[in-house]
Amino acid sequence: VYEDPHVPNSFGLLFNPQKPEPAPHHEKIRFNRNLGDYNPHTGEVDMFYPQSRWIDILQNDFAARMDWCVSDFKSANHAPVVQVEGELNRAVNAGSSILLKGMAKDLDGNKVSYHWWQYREAGTSDKVVEIENPDLSSTQITIPEDAEKGSTFHIILQVTDNGTPALTRFQRVILQIQ
Repeated sequence: VYEDPHVPNSFGLLFNPQKPEPAPHHEKIRFNRNLGDYNPHTGEVDMFYPQSRWIDILQNDFAARMDWCVSDFKSANHAPVVQVEGELNRAVNAGSSILLKGMAKDLDGNKVSYHWWQYREAGTSDKVVEIENPDLSSTQITIPEDAEKGSTFHIILQVTDNGTPALTRFQRVILQIQ
């Protein structure tokens, strides 16, 4: 199944448009109760963690947007622009290693930090990839030997600048076992 890693910050799969009763002509967003994310604080899948895990990032983004309303361009912080070199949907073999190269540009000249991580809840495999040097711009991902054909691993490059407020952007790479 093709998944679109180009959709900016496409973590919206956690919410579904649904038609409420009794006014079917209005649409509103309701929480998708069939999805949850692994909460590292509790060690369990939590249906509320999909929102709370992003709160700091969302609040900082909102604060920056408010700054844009009252400050000139140079006085406000702007988010880094993030890219991963090469295809964002990749066919890979179980047991293989893949080099991922990330790049980020900050319009304000702020220092940026990189962090690669596996978004386990979005992938279809229950296996864990090995991520070498997750806090560098480039990383080596090793796929488990026993990964099943057709399963997917979602690898996220998260980049945060050191401006005020600190702003974060993402790029997703989807690895599908062939």
